[in-house]
Amino acid sequence: MERDSDVETVQADDEWLQTRRSSHSSFDEEELFSSSGSLSSLDEFSDAESDCSTPLVRSAARGDTVACRRLLQRGAAIGCVDSHGWTAVHEAARRGHHDTLALLLSPPDSGSTQPDSNTADADNNTELPDNNTDSERQTALPDINAVGPGRQTALHVAAQQGHASCVRLLLSHGARAAAADARRLTALDMCADAGIARLLTDQAKVQRLIGARDKAGQTKLHRACCAGDIATVHGLLAQGADFSIADNAGWTPLHEAALEGHALVVGALLRRGADFAARGFGGDTPLHDACANGHVDVVRRLLAAGADAQLPNAKGATPTDMAREAGHDDVLCAIGGVTNDDAEVFKADAGIAKVEAKPSTSKQKSS
Repeated sequence: MERDSDVETVQADDEWLQTRRSSHSSFDEEELFSSSGSLSSLDEFSDAESDCSTPLVRSAARGDTVACRRLLQRGAAIGCVDSHGWTAVHEAARRGHHDTLALLLSPPDSGSTQPDSNTADADNNTELPDNNTDSERQTALPDINAVGPGRQTALHVAAQQGHASCVRLLLSHGARAAAADARRLTALDMCADAGIARLLTDQAKVQRLIGARDKAGQTKLHRACCAGDIATVHGLLAQGADFSIADNAGWTPLHEAALEGHALVVGALLRRGADFAARGFGGDTPLHDACANGHVDVVRRLLAAGADAQLPNAKGATPTDMAREAGHDDVLCAIGGVTNDDAEVFKADAGIAKVEAKPSTSKQKSS
């Protein structure tokens, strides 16, 4: 497939619409705090005028795991930030709140009715990498390498404060040991604890190995995504593999998975925040690839994440155009290009009982 290096990044809107005081009516104050007892009222908890923190960030800073769980179940955005730019993950890591951090790194689904009595069991399992069933979940995972003031990650602040269990937890969920802040300092540079230093040094070596490129510029994650090896994909992501890297032809791991029709892999990458609008050679996005090859399940996942079916590539062709050209009427139905009735008319006009897919318009990769 021909690709180029032009990349268009669309970042998800991390603003939680519940931040305004008027929106707090959707929360039951007595229910939210009856188990934690850490706050006397919702006003104290969510007073935007005091420090402009969101409820989730403030709960994380207090180590209030119960409140964090309930807020996430009610739709709190996992990536929301306070007025200084810190996320809930930053705050839990900085203050050494291991259980709260574990919850944030494996958040419950919005609307989940999981009893709070199961909180401990759920938290005890969060250090494990995502398993296959997690690929079906829609709840976004936090950007574990998100930067706050001074471009510091959660790993920076946890290491600096000497919270070994939080450092270990972050590394087990994909925190990048070599990430540098605005002063070009890594977590290792800021760490005074010998045990934490060993953890960071060992993980940095592992991440260098999994990030190595072959002649085509592909990493292990590219190859696992192309093969649809979901177990390996989960393992690599948990070890900190960079899912944003493009190979020599402009492919990202998400392009690879979308092209080959691996819906579970696409789901795993999207949960981590993979860029569904990344452009490769010819300006193709992952949705172009999925539509051209008739991968309707992948198309649905990309559309749900926010991909644009009317975004033209360098030749002016949209994903919808590619699906129509290839005769993928099921894909057209999925993206709204035609209705189910229109698809039947399309088949009848073509004089056939069922549309025969044309050869794929997707270009072949060059090694």
